[in-house]
Amino acid sequence: METYSVEALPRLGMPEWLHLWSMRASPPAPKASLRVMIVAFGLVRSLPMLETTLTSLTRFAPANATLSVRADVPKPIIEEAYACLRRHVTLRTLDTIFFEAREAPPIHACNSSARRAIEHRNEREAAYLLKSVDDDEWAEADVAVLWRIDTQLVSPIEALALPVGRVLVPYLQNGGLLNDRYLVAHTETAQRLIDARAQLLENECVYGEPALVRLLRELEARVGFTRTRIVRVRG
Repeated sequence: METYSVEALPRLGMPEWLHLWSMRASPPAPKASLRVMIVAFGLVRSLPMLETTLTSLTRFAPANATLSVRADVPKPIIEEAYACLRRHVTLRTLDTIFFEAREAPPIHACNSSARRAIEHRNEREAAYLLKSVDDDEWAEADVAVLWRIDTQLVSPIEALALPVGRVLVPYLQNGGLLNDRYLVAHTETAQRLIDARAQLLENECVYGEPALVRLLRELEARVGFTRTRIVRVRG
């Protein structure tokens, strides 16, 4: 699969100021070496999907970043998924755990909407994948990149030295709110957000972009945009 340069990508109806900002070079790296941990989480829908997203990760991740993986994988392809990870990823990997994907029953009725109940269940399971990242892995990093594993990177990861309480999200594919498939934050902020999201999904049928907006408001986080561009890869 051919991946084009950022300059060759379509503008997608962006206003002129946003297009020009997105084309600017990333800020210079801090003088001190910044420890970046990429947390890949979510559902592996198929091996071709995983091949595509991991190839993009290898191309666009910072060379000195570390990787932690927590994903649900259909049982018939778990071994192939481990092999795919070893074959495509050159980053230092802290830990990889593939859980057998199961269709658990929804825990909320979601106003009698079967579709919303299933989507909420999937989001809840993804939230607990993030909760399973160990404390010693968080201690390895200053900045965390939370990256859904079924998301293809189409431009370099922009991992900056962020203060506690500030997050960066993509400015496209956000459902009119905030894109919840990719987020960069100080590790302390990332952990607070992960804990709060798991608790919210446990208590209520709210998820996706609306949940992220609500949580960031409750945490009084400051939101900025990253020039990193992503696209969802469906099964």
